[in-house]
Amino acid sequence: MTDPPSERRVRRVAPTSADQIGPERRTARRAARRRQTMKRFILLISGLVIVAVVVSLLLVLVGAPGGSSGATTSQTVHTTRTTQATAPSSEATAAPQTTLLAVQQGGKTPVFVLLHPLSTGGVAMGMPGPTLVKTSEGFKTLADLEAGGQGGTLASSLTDMLGAKVSGVAVVEWTELLRVLSQAGAGGSRPGTLGSDSTAASQAIDAVGALASSTGTAAGRSAVQGMVLKGDTAALDVTLKALGSGGWSQVTLPGKAVEGLDFAYFEPDVAVAKTLLEGKSSGAAISLEVQNGSGLVAGAEKAAEVLKPLGYTLLPVKNADGFPDVQTTRIIASSDTAVEAARVRTLLGVGTVEQDATQPVGHVVLIVGKDFVPPTS
Repeated sequence: MTDPPSERRVRRVAPTSADQIGPERRTARRAARRRQTMKRFILLISGLVIVAVVVSLLLVLVGAPGGSSGATTSQTVHTTRTTQATAPSSEATAAPQTTLLAVQQGGKTPVFVLLHPLSTGGVAMGMPGPTLVKTSEGFKTLADLEAGGQGGTLASSLTDMLGAKVSGVAVVEWTELLRVLSQAGAGGSRPGTLGSDSTAASQAIDAVGALASSTGTAAGRSAVQGMVLKGDTAALDVTLKALGSGGWSQVTLPGKAVEGLDFAYFEPDVAVAKTLLEGKSSGAAISLEVQNGSGLVAGAEKAAEVLKPLGYTLLPVKNADGFPDVQTTRIIASSDTAVEAARVRTLLGVGTVEQDATQPVGHVVLIVGKDFVPPTS
């Protein structure tokens, strides 16, 4: 049974007015725009984070600027540069230091030149490559230490032996040294190949002296600035300039060559070497008479010049009996000058030592033979 029409309740939903629809649509659009803005912001932040992670990984792999990479090495690295790379401002004020210059040839180091400044002038000492020095691992030669990349041990061993602190070791090829001298106009007639141990020492100190002297000219300075060096070169640059100012003596390391069936080395006379590096000699009480028997013009004077660093009292030179046909250099010593005679032979690089009891006390006679080869300067 149904309700009568009059009693039926008609339920109608009143339509939403236009005033109510407009605000709702605007609210929905603003919400959508906020969601899009938030998405863009999240994407931007994510991109920045990814870039930061990638950059961090690259820095770890290749090393940060100014820092070092993750891989390390204990190998000693020698840097190659020219003297031109040294800062002029530091050179102008730096004091010269004791420096060792290794002169190489054919992959080996036959000779070293020790540059030792003094309060006035200094000493340039040529040292044979086989010179024996004491290290913490036993006795080794200068050449072996250089070949093994032990520049620090080389410098410290010489410092301990000679009492002169060696600041560093620089390296130059003999051919490069000759090239620079030729460019500076000081090439002369130097051989393209270094000689034996004693001869090489004389040739090297002569070349280094000429190199330093050439810094007094514009051409020389330009040539020296372009010289290719390896190792510790800063101290060498300063010391070369000081050497060029003059007042330096050139000597070779005193000592004797020792050879056996399977070994050869040069045993230095440390006491005499120290005396020479001090710029003085205790040999003033020794009188040295030099006689020329070789026939070489001014042969006696040239030999006397080589021996000048010993500080002996030089007597007037003269020709020897047998002039000009004396073949072998002779060194005749009194009974108390046998050691001094041996030092004379060391510096000359040639000669036989004889003892003569009839000679006056403190007297040494040097008869120069044809086997004596004077240095080029």
